[in-house]
Amino acid sequence: MEERVAGALTLRSYGNTRDSSSAVPTTEKPVQPRIYPKLPGAAAQSRPYSHVVLMLVVVLALGLTACDDDDTSDASSSPASGATTASQTTAAADGTQTTVPNDSAAGGEITGPESIDWSDLPYDETDVKVVPADKSFIDAIDNSNLPMVAQVTVGQEVTFRNRGRNSHNVIPEDDTAPWRIDLDDFQPGDEDVRTFDEPGLYRYYCSIHGTLNAGMIGAVLVTS
Repeated sequence: MEERVAGALTLRSYGNTRDSSSAVPTTEKPVQPRIYPKLPGAAAQSRPYSHVVLMLVVVLALGLTACDDDDTSDASSSPASGATTASQTTAAADGTQTTVPNDSAAGGEITGPESIDWSDLPYDETDVKVVPADKSFIDAIDNSNLPMVAQVTVGQEVTFRNRGRNSHNVIPEDDTAPWRIDLDDFQPGDEDVRTFDEPGLYRYYCSIHGTLNAGMIGAVLVTS
């Protein structure tokens, strides 16, 4: 062992007990870089999609043009809001809405079922029953009105009777018409009298058990 003093630091050197000539050399395997091969078509995939975007813009423009044409055709072919196609509705002097055929003037001649266009209605002339003045009744029976279409003459009184076990009402096609009968006034056993002073077809329904076109429906055909 050799000991040397170098300044304030004492260095000790121990002899190498292993013969340097017999040391097994260590060999480190160099790190090879990982290579990712370029896939075929990669250059094409990296190109911008300008041609695709252009095609989408053209298709979108054509679609908007077609929609505008459809809206224009619909507006020109559809009737104006509130227009009536099968019949026209006019107000009588007392505010009652009277429905008459297109070929008849307001308050014109209506002689019977043949004067009405039934094509768009939920009933037809076979449902019409002439109601004489001395038995001018329309009975609400769960859940229908009898007769479904009562034919009366101008000025004839009509008595609506609730002969069922349930509450009903009589709602005209124009629900603001003065001849409507509300629920509180049409309990089982109640009767209400109405007079129709203009010819026409007065449609109504029970809003509890139907709509204007289905369920508990009815009409009064008033002839001149």
